Amino acid sequence: MSLQPRIFGGPIQIKGLTNYGTCYLDNSGQVQTVSPGTSGQVLTSNGSSAAPSFQAISAPQIFVPTLTTCNATTAETTIASFTIAANGWADGQILLWLSAPFIYNFGLTNYNLTLKVYVGSTSFTLLSSVNVPVSENAFAPTLLSFFRNGTTVYLNYRGSTSTSVFNFGSFASVAGMSDSYVQVFSPTFTSSITMKITAQWSSTDSGLYAQLYASRALLF
Repeated sequence: MSLQPRIFGGPIQIKGLTNYGTCYLDNSGQVQTVSPGTSGQVLTSNGSSAAPSFQAISAPQIFVPTLTTCNATTAETTIASFTIAANGWADGQILLWLSAPFIYNFGLTNYNLTLKVYVGSTSFTLLSSVNVPVSENAFAPTLLSFFRNGTTVYLNYRGSTSTSVFNFGSFASVAGMSDSYVQVFSPTFTSSITMKITAQWSSTDSGLYAQLYASRALLF
């Protein structure tokens, strides 16, 4: 970089820098420029020991889970799942998973239901062998909120695993600052991550159903 002196009141000219670039001071005290990037990009910090750069704004990712029904089986059954690509969940991003579950018992007597959520291979039990009375059904919007901080994912939820499924206290409540609990996961972010919800009945009665009528997830 070189400075051209002011002559007869004219402007000072700076030579050796990139046209339309943004100036910054490097670690040796020299003025450098960042290339202007392309239209729509924003100037982004790359940490305290690296030059900034213009980068594209990360667009939110929308996932449409694959849905199935858990009916007349005692096997743990995946009722909703989707996959986040390797390196697709950046540090600091939030994942909101909204669903419309429908759970009902048209069987011969009361039966127990267990619901779990998985982040990769690690599960957390949302409802643990909760008694579902005969001839009862439940339908309510539900939201699970996940947050990545470094190498850890936090799930916020409310209630307990012994709460009746029909008030949706532990499966569905929007996470808040009070009366909330946190579950911790440590997936491998450099590999793809499968998110899923599973259901498991205590009987093979053909009148038992657990499913999601609709489900969407937003990562941003």
